[in-house]
Amino acid sequence: MKINIKTIFASAFLASSFLAISIASAAEPCKAYVKMDLGYAKTFNTRITAIGLVPDGTSGKVKSQAIYNQPLYKDPNGLVILAGAGYAFNDAMRAEILLDFKPKMKSYDHGIEIDTREIGGNARVLYDFNNNTPVTPFIFGSLGATSVKPKNKPDVKSLPLTDVTAVGRVVATVSTDGTTVTAAPNLKSISQKSKTVMTYGVGGGLSFKTSDVMHIDFTYGVAKKGNVVTITNFGIADIDSKGATINAAGVQTAKFKKQLDQSLTIGLRFTM
Repeated sequence: MKINIKTIFASAFLASSFLAISIASAAEPCKAYVKMDLGYAKTFNTRITAIGLVPDGTSGKVKSQAIYNQPLYKDPNGLVILAGAGYAFNDAMRAEILLDFKPKMKSYDHGIEIDTREIGGNARVLYDFNNNTPVTPFIFGSLGATSVKPKNKPDVKSLPLTDVTAVGRVVATVSTDGTTVTAAPNLKSISQKSKTVMTYGVGGGLSFKTSDVMHIDFTYGVAKKGNVVTITNFGIADIDSKGATINAAGVQTAKFKKQLDQSLTIGLRFTM
């Protein structure tokens, strides 16, 4: 059985944070709060690395080789929803446990639309710069994990044709041994395996006090996320006027790497 040290560390961090909030809340429940944020998330600096199946001009067979290692054509972006609870230990220090949900982070690369559904959680430690005004700046650090579920779809507009004799480009399904490339112009989507990865980040924002029990928070955050396999046995084919495959590149595996998630949210925080 393989032991993931990062997962153990994250679980211990989340558990200890939750315990600290629970104990403090029991002692002084008036300082506990619940919150919900809604906003926009975009990943930047993403690289995609792919191992694929391409025609061998010498033997006429399909062989496996590195296809590319480059910035993603269009980075993932979409809606983000966060909900959770926290506790204010004093006028400056707070801690939170949050669940975050990104229903559809959409990106594009090499004729393929890559949509990911992300569900995760994180623990935050925050510092409020109280200044005796209704507006309070704050900063935070976070640690957590998220489960990423990719889905691949055809996208004929994100990359030009690579062969001047081709009249159409479609997404193709490719056999795992590289012996068969099947054009699939009517293919809608293929789901890939989900993977749970570590996340850690920093951020800050402004909190507006509207009453003794409610704050409006504007938050910006940046988080580092682990590598995720987003494409498996999926590829592209150029089709001629007779429907024959001219060129085909099947992706055995493609990974998103060096991902930095940034988010901008607005939310409500209610003191218990």
